[in-house]
Amino acid sequence: MTILKTEDKEFKLIPRTRKVVELTEKLKAKNLNDLIFTALNETNIKILAEIIKSFAEDENGKSVFSSLDKVYDFIDSWKEENEKNYTDLFSEVIEVVNEMGFFKKKMTKEELESSIKNPVPTLDIQELMKNSAQKAMDEIAQEEFRGYKG
Repeated sequence: MTILKTEDKEFKLIPRTRKVVELTEKLKAKNLNDLIFTALNETNIKILAEIIKSFAEDENGKSVFSSLDKVYDFIDSWKEENEKNYTDLFSEVIEVVNEMGFFKKKMTKEELESSIKNPVPTLDIQELMKNSAQKAMDEIAQEEFRGYKG
């Protein structure tokens, strides 16, 4: 469990199955692993804020943030007070998600550090094959109809 705090606010990041499912559905992601590492790769602050908003709980297990604007304000304060950047905050989130077992496999500290430094998500081989097959079929169809006069 990770505790994030600023002068004004302190809370725990607690990913729960219900929250993970709601978050991935809301953001139209296949899974949390792809969502987080794609967001890290793109430095997508909105997704970072959505994740924090979803996982942030006070000591009573209640949601901490009522809006994304409040999360953005927290992020600005956290970065300034801790002299850190967005990647550092992503790292905090990624560590707790890994610790709680929400990635495809639980990563070692070294694997996590490597994934954070090189966050490009693995390509979906099925999607790649489908796109390649479609492109090949389009090229064959173009070739077939090139000499056709209608």
